[in-house]
Amino acid sequence: MLSKIALKMVSALGALRRDQTLFLKILFFVLLFSLLAVFYCPRIQLHTADLGRHIKNGEIFLAQHKIISTNFYSYTEPDFSAVNHHWAAGVAFFLVWKYFGFTGLSLFYMGILLAAFSIIFFCAVRLSNFWIAFFYSVLCLPLLVSRLEIRPEGFSYLFLALMIWCLLCLNRYLCQDRFLNSTANSRSTSFFQTFLFISIILIQILWVNFHIYFIFGPFLVGMWCLNRCLNSTVILSNVYGLWFLFFGKNKLYQQPATNNQQPPTNNFILRDQTLGILFIAVILACFINPAGIKGALEPFNIFKEYGYMLAENQSPIFMFKRFPQEGSYLYFMIIFGVSVLVWGAYTWCLISAENLFAVDSFWFLVFGKNKLFQQPATSNQQPTTNKYILRDLTPFILDKTPDILFFIIYFLFSILVWKMIRGMVLWALISIPILSYITWCLISAAHRLLPCTRQEVFVPDQQVSGRDLTPFFQFILIILGMIGLLFGLIGKNNIYSPYQKNYLSAIVPQTQHSFWWFPNVLREFNKLPGTMPGAESAANFFKQNHLQGPIFNNYDIGGYLILSLFPEKVFVDNRPEAYSVDFFKNTYVPMQENDNEWFAQDQKYHFNVIFFYRHDLTPWGQSFLIRRIRDPQWAPVFVDAYTLILVKREGKNKGVIEKYELPQEIFQVY
Repeated sequence: MLSKIALKMVSALGALRRDQTLFLKILFFVLLFSLLAVFYCPRIQLHTADLGRHIKNGEIFLAQHKIISTNFYSYTEPDFSAVNHHWAAGVAFFLVWKYFGFTGLSLFYMGILLAAFSIIFFCAVRLSNFWIAFFYSVLCLPLLVSRLEIRPEGFSYLFLALMIWCLLCLNRYLCQDRFLNSTANSRSTSFFQTFLFISIILIQILWVNFHIYFIFGPFLVGMWCLNRCLNSTVILSNVYGLWFLFFGKNKLYQQPATNNQQPPTNNFILRDQTLGILFIAVILACFINPAGIKGALEPFNIFKEYGYMLAENQSPIFMFKRFPQEGSYLYFMIIFGVSVLVWGAYTWCLISAENLFAVDSFWFLVFGKNKLFQQPATSNQQPTTNKYILRDLTPFILDKTPDILFFIIYFLFSILVWKMIRGMVLWALISIPILSYITWCLISAAHRLLPCTRQEVFVPDQQVSGRDLTPFFQFILIILGMIGLLFGLIGKNNIYSPYQKNYLSAIVPQTQHSFWWFPNVLREFNKLPGTMPGAESAANFFKQNHLQGPIFNNYDIGGYLILSLFPEKVFVDNRPEAYSVDFFKNTYVPMQENDNEWFAQDQKYHFNVIFFYRHDLTPWGQSFLIRRIRDPQWAPVFVDAYTLILVKREGKNKGVIEKYELPQEIFQVY
């Protein structure tokens, strides 16, 4: 029964007109885009976000024309230098926040992430086929939404996508049909190439001032330039390339000139001279930042002064063991295994094709005839001649350098994400176009190498150049992609759904009792952006009661205090690179683990307020809070869903303590 339904659906897909197919593609893309929009618009958890510090950085820059390059917000190590590699992101965040508030900032960041995904998606379509790109986009969706906090790295996702798009466009216009149909560049093409060159350099200049991931710009451009150079080397290293060098003619690839076209010339090899200029220009662009050489080298030095263990810098295996309930870590490992299988299948197919090509090329060189790939002539077709005999497989075999370099890029990004989970979104963005391309190559290889009786399952012969799939293959990809979308659009407790991840039951209460919650969320979309309820309550309590420092705070809440209480200085904030390793190992952590160290530091700094994010998951955070609540020298005066404020029992705090002191009974230890 199911097989009959499937066959009918396959037949229906095959019978669709072009406009109907386009409508189907638009429908699925809109559904995917809408689901991502809901994911990318969570309420801002201001108490643990770096966002407050970024906004304050932008405010100080515009007011004082000063880029923060020291531990400016802390009283513990105020002169400790640190490269502000994301200063421009702070300016952008501040301007949006100043005129549109946190709601506008949420929508602004959502737009950045959606733009990055859309560019990557259409890059994947360009490298393969819409349905393949759609399938891998759905497959990688839980990884794309694994880091939703508003961070400067969102700009890196956008710049990465733009860089890939520009390189793909440049690859098309710089050496279009380079081996088989070499033609002279038109004036418009030359203008477009210049525009792309300038765009790539400008993207890199912006990138180096927005986020530390700018190092991937020179890496991608370098890989692309190497790809173009290796393509030339491959052509010139075979028999036909040698003929070309000695006699100035390429017997295999050269085509006769038409009435309006001159014969192809040999100067196309010289086009790669501009690639070195582009690569050098992109490297030099990395030095256009306020810190100069130090800023350009910061990606290689930042982890040398990391004295604090961050969850985002741990491996997926470590995080899965620590938080097995978080499904994204296990899901990544599964998807990575799938990608390894795809690469393995393509490698096997490539080796098989290369062996067939080698045998047939030997036969062709010795006997002048192609026995393996030659096709019989039809009634309306002349027999295939030896001059063009290998054209179908030549790009597939000789032009292997994109695959090799794609593998290098994929391999290095995989190392990054296996080393630290903060690279998971980058890996997903890279995976969508690369795996789409490799899958399309697999289908193309199957079309060339499988027997004719099975070719129609993969790609019809007349549709290869148009990158269209058969209805059978479209049906498989649509079903698999739609299953993932349904999990996200209907489900409430899975990694494809934003329902629990974004606390939608509390934001849109009417979704609690509805089977299909997604339409209700779209109707109430205006409620999604902004901060969590009561985000400013703790800071308002501090200011309204005229509390004063010195403040002792934990690592997580530093950015919140910088935004809300500046110029009040903090003890620490969430920038490990802005504090010495000795500070974290010998001061910050020991004073929470050992009361003797706490009393010693209290004598040194004379703390007046403890301002703590009470969901601190470190081994020392909760035990420290319990001891301070029981400490007769301190009085808890404020608590909410996120924070706990204690003040020292001194004369200047007497009025606050008498009015707001919380009884010990409300605090329970689990």
